[in-house]
Amino acid sequence: MKTGIYWYSTTEKKKTEELLEIAAARYWGAAEKGENRRLVRPAGGKPRFINAPGKEFSVSHSGDWWVCALADRPVGIDLQQHTRLKGEEPDAAASRYGRMAARFFHPEEKEYVLEKDVYRRFFRIWAAKESYVKYTGQGINSDFGKFSVLPEGGFRLEEKAGKTLSWRAAGAWFIQVPAPPGYTLCFCSAGKAEVTVSEF
Repeated sequence: MKTGIYWYSTTEKKKTEELLEIAAARYWGAAEKGENRRLVRPAGGKPRFINAPGKEFSVSHSGDWWVCALADRPVGIDLQQHTRLKGEEPDAAASRYGRMAARFFHPEEKEYVLEKDVYRRFFRIWAAKESYVKYTGQGINSDFGKFSVLPEGGFRLEEKAGKTLSWRAAGAWFIQVPAPPGYTLCFCSAGKAEVTVSEF
């Protein structure tokens, strides 16, 4: 499956619909603009293009970046800026995110986050989980802690920054894509994907 991931710096304000149309035209071609790119947002469901069945997308924005994934089958993407509260020390942030992991994550994920490097690992798991619920269309709900995005078969996630990583979990494929410093980006789909990344 081919997938296009498109980045946009949000320092110049544009609406999501406008950015999505630009990205869709680049991915599927200029003919795929206008009416074919109108969106519908069903209550409790995944946003989709009204007049373009089979053309799928997922959008995320965090900090100074907007990002989307485009493909011909369902996808999910999530971008997380590694944030701290104003004046919060790194150890205090790690402690706070550790408590959040204990509250919202699957027990295996909680153990992984609390094992070491809590601050970075929290965002890594959160981005993967949110990309999964965007892929499935279920959104963040009471089932958020009932599934694990850690690799199946007992494999450990590599700890190499700036490297593209892929793994299978929860019946889906995850790809952690290199992101700007202070961010984590994760993509999710039904199977392995050939990903191209572009900034505009």
